[in-house]
Amino acid sequence: VRYLADFSREIDEPGTLDRIQALGFTTLVVHEKPADPARRSYAQRVQRLAQESEGRLERIASGPQMTGYALRSAPAGP
Repeated sequence: VRYLADFSREIDEPGTLDRIQALGFTTLVVHEKPADPARRSYAQRVQRLAQESEGRLERIASGPQMTGYALRSAPAGP
């Protein structure tokens, strides 16, 4: 059994979004604390992933201390 903490460490590795979706998750919420370097780094990694994911991870909500992302299905291959 994998733990969600494993996914957070591996969030920007290939296949991680697929594994998260396979567990039934449809959203990802990142709780941000600017004073916490680890959380700031994680939030930046997720933001970069969203920009590079070709729509797989779409920002859908944000507030002063959190950002929500929708997990979208991978595009069908040729």
